[in-house]
Amino acid sequence: MKITILLCLLFLSSGCADVSTTTGTPKLSRSLVDSRLIKGETTKAKVRALLGEPQSTVSGDANISGGPAETWTYTKTFYRAPKKKEGVLGRVGRYVATGSTYDRVEESVLKVMFDDQGIVTGHTFSTSVAGVRD
Repeated sequence: MKITILLCLLFLSSGCADVSTTTGTPKLSRSLVDSRLIKGETTKAKVRALLGEPQSTVSGDANISGGPAETWTYTKTFYRAPKKKEGVLGRVGRYVATGSTYDRVEESVLKVMFDDQGIVTGHTFSTSVAGVRD
Protein backbone atom coordinates (compact mmCIF):
# COMPACT_ATOMS: atom_id res chain seq x y z
CA MET A 1 0.00 0.00 0.00
CA LYS A 2 2.81 2.41 0.87
CA ILE A 3 4.47 1.71 -2.48
CA THR A 4 1.22 2.48 -4.33
CA ILE A 5 0.82 5.80 -2.51
CA LEU A 6 4.46 6.70 -3.17
CA LEU A 7 4.09 5.89 -6.89
CA CYS A 8 0.92 8.00 -7.11
CA LEU A 9 2.67 10.95 -5.44
CA LEU A 10 5.62 10.65 -7.84
CA PHE A 11 3.27 10.54 -10.84
CA LEU A 12 1.31 13.58 -9.67
CA SER A 13 4.41 15.60 -8.89
CA SER A 14 5.93 14.84 -12.30
CA GLY A 15 3.18 16.92 -13.91
CA CYS A 16 4.62 20.05 -12.30
CA ALA A 17 8.12 19.86 -13.74
CA ASP A 18 9.26 21.77 -16.83
CA VAL A 19 10.95 19.22 -19.04
CA SER A 20 12.66 19.74 -22.36
CA THR A 21 14.67 17.08 -24.11
CA THR A 22 16.55 16.57 -27.36
CA THR A 23 16.99 13.25 -29.12
CA GLY A 24 19.11 12.25 -32.10
CA THR A 25 22.16 14.30 -33.10
CA PRO A 26 22.32 17.17 -30.56
CA LYS A 27 24.86 19.31 -32.50
CA LEU A 28 22.80 19.30 -35.72
CA SER A 29 21.99 22.83 -36.95
CA ARG A 30 21.59 24.54 -40.30
CA SER A 31 24.50 26.93 -39.66
CA LEU A 32 26.85 24.07 -38.74
CA VAL A 33 25.86 22.06 -41.81
CA ASP A 34 26.06 24.98 -44.24
CA SER A 35 29.49 26.06 -42.97
CA ARG A 36 31.13 22.63 -42.61
CA LEU A 37 29.69 20.37 -45.35
CA ILE A 38 31.40 21.50 -48.54
CA LYS A 39 30.35 19.91 -51.80
CA GLY A 40 33.28 18.20 -53.53
CA GLU A 41 35.57 18.48 -50.47
CA THR A 42 34.13 17.05 -47.25
CA THR A 43 34.73 13.32 -46.73
CA LYS A 44 32.69 10.67 -44.93
CA ALA A 45 35.31 10.64 -42.16
CA LYS A 46 34.91 14.39 -41.60
CA VAL A 47 31.11 14.13 -41.53
CA ARG A 48 31.34 11.27 -39.03
CA ALA A 49 33.78 13.27 -36.87
CA LEU A 50 31.47 16.30 -36.97
CA LEU A 51 28.08 14.62 -36.41
CA GLY A 52 28.77 11.06 -35.28
CA GLU A 53 27.20 7.96 -36.75
CA PRO A 54 24.17 8.58 -38.98
CA GLN A 55 20.74 7.32 -37.91
CA SER A 56 20.40 5.60 -41.29
CA THR A 57 22.36 4.95 -44.48
CA VAL A 58 21.08 4.12 -47.94
CA SER A 59 23.22 2.80 -50.76
CA GLY A 60 22.59 4.31 -54.18
CA ASP A 61 21.49 2.45 -57.29
CA ALA A 62 24.47 1.75 -59.57
CA ASN A 63 22.08 1.82 -62.55
CA ILE A 64 21.22 5.49 -62.02
CA SER A 65 23.85 7.71 -63.59
CA GLY A 66 24.82 10.73 -61.51
CA GLY A 67 22.88 9.62 -58.43
CA PRO A 68 24.50 9.44 -55.00
CA ALA A 69 26.47 6.31 -54.16
CA GLU A 70 25.34 6.60 -50.55
CA THR A 71 23.08 8.84 -48.47
CA TRP A 72 23.37 9.35 -44.71
CA THR A 73 20.50 10.69 -42.63
CA TYR A 74 20.80 12.56 -39.33
CA THR A 75 17.88 13.76 -37.21
CA LYS A 76 17.45 15.94 -34.16
CA THR A 77 14.15 16.31 -32.33
CA PHE A 78 13.59 18.89 -29.59
CA TYR A 79 10.63 18.48 -27.24
CA ARG A 80 9.63 21.33 -24.91
CA ALA A 81 7.18 21.05 -22.06
CA PRO A 82 4.81 23.97 -21.42
CA LYS A 83 6.23 26.83 -19.36
CA LYS A 84 2.95 27.16 -17.49
CA LYS A 85 2.41 24.57 -14.77
CA GLU A 86 -0.60 22.50 -15.82
CA GLY A 87 -0.73 19.60 -13.41
CA VAL A 88 -1.82 16.11 -14.39
CA LEU A 89 -5.28 17.02 -15.67
CA GLY A 90 -3.85 19.72 -17.95
CA ARG A 91 -1.26 17.32 -19.33
CA VAL A 92 -3.89 14.64 -19.93
CA GLY A 93 -6.12 17.20 -21.65
CA ARG A 94 -3.23 18.33 -23.88
CA TYR A 95 -2.43 14.72 -24.78
CA VAL A 96 -6.07 13.96 -25.66
CA ALA A 97 -6.31 17.12 -27.80
CA THR A 98 -2.92 16.97 -29.56
CA GLY A 99 -1.41 13.51 -29.00
CA SER A 100 1.51 15.08 -27.08
CA THR A 101 2.17 16.57 -23.66
CA TYR A 102 4.73 18.98 -25.16
CA ASP A 103 3.83 22.47 -26.35
CA ARG A 104 6.60 22.54 -28.99
CA VAL A 105 8.22 19.80 -31.05
CA GLU A 106 10.92 20.77 -33.53
CA GLU A 107 12.44 18.18 -35.85
CA SER A 108 15.47 18.74 -38.09
CA VAL A 109 16.49 16.24 -40.77
CA LEU A 110 19.79 16.26 -42.67
CA LYS A 111 20.48 14.05 -45.68
CA VAL A 112 24.10 13.97 -46.88
CA MET A 113 24.84 12.48 -50.31
CA PHE A 114 28.23 10.99 -51.17
CA ASP A 115 29.85 9.88 -54.43
CA ASP A 116 31.56 6.51 -54.83
CA GLN A 117 34.81 8.04 -53.47
CA GLY A 118 33.12 9.05 -50.18
CA ILE A 119 33.06 12.78 -50.96
CA VAL A 120 29.99 14.96 -50.28
CA THR A 121 28.03 15.70 -53.46
CA GLY A 122 25.32 17.68 -51.68
CA HIS A 123 22.96 17.80 -48.75
CA THR A 124 19.40 18.73 -47.82
CA PHE A 125 18.36 20.15 -44.47
CA SER A 126 14.78 20.66 -43.31
CA THR A 127 13.14 21.67 -40.06
CA SER A 128 9.51 21.29 -39.07
CA VAL A 129 7.91 22.84 -36.00
CA ALA A 130 4.68 21.84 -34.32
CA GLY A 131 3.11 23.70 -31.44
CA VAL A 132 3.83 27.10 -29.92
CA ARG A 133 6.43 29.15 -31.80
CA ASP A 134 8.85 31.36 -29.88
